Amino acid sequence: MPISRKSRNRTMIPLSSIRRAMPALVAGMALLLFSCRPHLPLTGPEKPAEKPSLITRAESYEKLGQTSAAVSTYERYLAEHPRGAYAPLSLHRLGRLYAQQENYEKAVGSYRRLLTSTPEYPAAAEARYELGRALYLKGDYHSSREEMLRWLTLYPVHTLRPQVLLLLAEDSRAMGNLPDAFSRYLQAETAFLGDTESTAHVQAKILETINEADRIQLAEMMRSASDRKHIEKIQYRMALLYFEDHDLEKAADLAQALAAQSPDQKMVEDAKDLLARIESARRVKPHLVGCLLPLSGPYSLYGQEVLNGMQLALGIFGSSEQNAPFELVIRDSGADPEEALAGLEQLINDEHVITVIGPLASKTAAVVAARAQELDTPIITLTQKDGIAEVGGWVFRNMSTPRQEVETLVSKAFNDLRLHRFAVLFPDNPYGRTLSELFWEQVNLNGGEVTGMESYRPGQTDFSEQILKLGGVAASKTRSEDGKPTFPALRFEAVFIPDNAQSVAMIAPQLVYHSISGVRLLGTSLWQSPQLISLAGDYIQGCVFPAGFYAADARPRTQAFVSSYQSTFMKIPDLLAAIGYDTVKFLSELLQQGNVQNRDDLRRALLEMHHFDGVTGETRFRQNGEVDKAPFLLTIQGDRTVPLP
Repeated sequence: MPISRKSRNRTMIPLSSIRRAMPALVAGMALLLFSCRPHLPLTGPEKPAEKPSLITRAESYEKLGQTSAAVSTYERYLAEHPRGAYAPLSLHRLGRLYAQQENYEKAVGSYRRLLTSTPEYPAAAEARYELGRALYLKGDYHSSREEMLRWLTLYPVHTLRPQVLLLLAEDSRAMGNLPDAFSRYLQAETAFLGDTESTAHVQAKILETINEADRIQLAEMMRSASDRKHIEKIQYRMALLYFEDHDLEKAADLAQALAAQSPDQKMVEDAKDLLARIESARRVKPHLVGCLLPLSGPYSLYGQEVLNGMQLALGIFGSSEQNAPFELVIRDSGADPEEALAGLEQLINDEHVITVIGPLASKTAAVVAARAQELDTPIITLTQKDGIAEVGGWVFRNMSTPRQEVETLVSKAFNDLRLHRFAVLFPDNPYGRTLSELFWEQVNLNGGEVTGMESYRPGQTDFSEQILKLGGVAASKTRSEDGKPTFPALRFEAVFIPDNAQSVAMIAPQLVYHSISGVRLLGTSLWQSPQLISLAGDYIQGCVFPAGFYAADARPRTQAFVSSYQSTFMKIPDLLAAIGYDTVKFLSELLQQGNVQNRDDLRRALLEMHHFDGVTGETRFRQNGEVDKAPFLLTIQGDRTVPLP
């Protein structure tokens, strides 16, 4: 069976990344390589009329799948009969069994001992091939290659020749010699002629190798390619690399030739698609930034808040803000993914913006991000949708996620507040379940303990049942026989409540009523509301919750933003306005640099951006496109919300 490796992306993969990933790829291939081996004859020297009992027993263990027992039995036979008639057979089978156990060191030793002690062994060709596979899986690609080259010399005509050529190709590929791997794959393709499944497998390997190669390696491959389909694949890959390096003229020359001359309709379509991308890249306007926000429909209020912050940062209201080095082209995403997609296409293909900011809603963000990735356009999403940045390298997120909030909160609880035991009281809805699970996960990672978790129905107003289960005391039992108040021995030091301020304002007094006091209340960014203090101020003193933006932050940059926003819009800015403001500000800094002229330049600049000190905190992007920004941690002191010391 052909050797299987994990498929590659079509974009060029650096050699260092391939080498780092190799151990994981090799481990995953082990079972495939040795469980799907060809059925090879294991005939050895002439055997006694009666098979030794140890061999019979070992074979029985093999049939039952009891590998360890089979191994120990073969090993016992060899220890007792090192030169016995069944010693070569035992060594061969041990090599295979060790390989099944992924003990490649022992497998190699067993095969080498067999081939050295019994060079005339009838199945020596099979054993030597298996030795090469074991060396490959052990990560010794050089030795595997040497063994397979020797194999070709010793056995020029043999049924295993196609598999040997394939293994040679895999060795060269693992060592980074892609031109040699390509040549060997071509030989294997010819050798497998007539075997449809294996030929298709090898052809997939050829394409993967082409897509991993750089331009120098592709030029070498071209010299050994004779089949038109391979030549065209190399030319297409070369065109892509020229495109990625912004050499649009050379990319266009190759793509035009393929579109005009290739008999392969899919290649023609791919070439035309690349030509469209080249033309779009030629038209990119570095001074235009797209904005895709919900300005109509159920989310319009949120979209308008973001737009307010963005326009304030652009200085279009005559404020003291310095004018940005770009114009904003606005499209309404609405609440419909199709409408949002249409807006994105207009911004990229008609307006030729260098990047797009938005959208907000999870439903629209997913489809828009995927299309921006296809169109090689950096998009800065403002959504908390899980996994949005994983869509691809062109997708960024400038919005803290629930995971980041919980990680910051739990870290503070352990490292500074010295809390280690927690209870969780959460609403039985998607938000509550997700946040409670994240909290439990982070507590465990930090070595703490969640002593109890209780859920309640959304909209519930009486939480007595849940509080009693966590460790509260019923009102009728809060006094002892002498009339003195009693307090429960609580198993926790803090209670995490991932719900909105209105629900927390009802829960906090009921905790105290049921004698749960003296514990720290922990929450989420939903707690950031004036209602929390007005409704339950006496009961939530000292609580801790994260926030993406804090309007009372004393830093001059924040106070200037808040003052300007208030004078312009007659209200205090919220997180969405602040996020819009910061996004325009850091884009302004990047686009003022003379080295950002196209979309890929901007994508790279975003990834290389040092911490931008914005009103929402220090911001930078991780290599996966996720924002790296710790939320503020706030607490209640008296009738004020203040930063947690």
